[in-house]
Amino acid sequence: MPTFVAISDNLTMELRTDQYDILGNDTVNTTLGSPPWQTTSLWETGNFSGNTSTAIGMNNTRTPSIAIQILYRVHLVAIPAIAIIGTISNLLAFFTFISKPLRRTSCSLYLAARSLSDTGFLLSLLATWIGDATTFQLYHRDGMCQIVLFLTYFCGFLSVWLVVLITVENYIRICHPFTVGRFCTVQKAKGFIFGLSVTGVVLYHFPLWISAVLDYPGGKRYCNYIQKYVTITRMFTYGDMFLTLVIPSIAIILLMVGITYSLITSLKRQKRLKQNSERVKSQRPNGKKSGGSSSSPQAKVTKMLSAVSFIFLVLNLPSHAVRLRVVILTYEGEPQQPNIDQMLQVIFQILYYLSFAVNLGVYLACGDNFRKVFLDKYVSCVLRSKYMRRKSEVSHTSFTNIRLEATEPMKEEETSLIT
Repeated sequence: MPTFVAISDNLTMELRTDQYDILGNDTVNTTLGSPPWQTTSLWETGNFSGNTSTAIGMNNTRTPSIAIQILYRVHLVAIPAIAIIGTISNLLAFFTFISKPLRRTSCSLYLAARSLSDTGFLLSLLATWIGDATTFQLYHRDGMCQIVLFLTYFCGFLSVWLVVLITVENYIRICHPFTVGRFCTVQKAKGFIFGLSVTGVVLYHFPLWISAVLDYPGGKRYCNYIQKYVTITRMFTYGDMFLTLVIPSIAIILLMVGITYSLITSLKRQKRLKQNSERVKSQRPNGKKSGGSSSSPQAKVTKMLSAVSFIFLVLNLPSHAVRLRVVILTYEGEPQQPNIDQMLQVIFQILYYLSFAVNLGVYLACGDNFRKVFLDKYVSCVLRSKYMRRKSEVSHTSFTNIRLEATEPMKEEETSLIT
């Protein structure tokens, strides 16, 4: 897989054609084939550059196409924008979900936990971008290096499996509605979130001890994996690919197929019932027609949960497909087209990052109760505050006028008494 590498001050691209190293997830690395701690500096003093570690098997040199250079400039601007906007929106969503009207449901707890995990991922992404795209080496420092790597793995794992739990809950609500009271409870949701968090810490503690800030030629220091742990790194990374890519994607797709089939069956049944009802009403001309049926609260919840799962698949599957393609080519030894691979990776990686940042828009568009609470909590609160401030100013002005009007007669009475 092609990887950008800095060679002197020229814009070059070394093509790794006979060896593929798949050592990371789609968290902070900008090119496939390098682990998340082998981050590629997208823009350094006007030139593309990358980690300066020696790449085995580099036997070709080409200049990146104009399209790739444009995409990497877009990538450079998009990453901080996604991270900052996504962090703010996720925090707003989190405080909305834990507010009194919503926190009494299990799905709200899952979505609140996901908002926090997405925030952790985006903050780690922003720290990495600052370390690579600016002169402030925030990421390439001991301590910060290990923490950022741990958070990218841990928060990525947590977000993916929280979406799986959300999809499972939606499946139960649609396909087995009579078991909702037994399985979809707040206590069970808290237990699942706690268990998932503990599992994530146990599985993804490895960046804390296999990575470090290493010295490279030219006096530069980069956060990277320790060379003696290369084999262990590969093992953990392939395991992470199955835990956060293969298994969750298959589970969500199967659950969504079951949900879709159940919804189609339910719609057909409702259509038959409606036809029978209309036939009965037509035979009773004096009978009163009932008003239009409104969506039940259960239907509103399932609509939002289905949207969450669907958007997650749309934004994640392209990046996952590219990673699987690279893994397959690793074993088959087939050459790749560097320009196409780089362009697809940059585009799909931006989509992948968006999956951590667009959730508030999904909740507002598809969640009626969430939108109502959100507007009441933030928008109405601001408007109410302005109204109360204006009312207070008007009251103060009126009170001052009354006092002035009351004072003038008193002065006349005092004058008459003196005279």
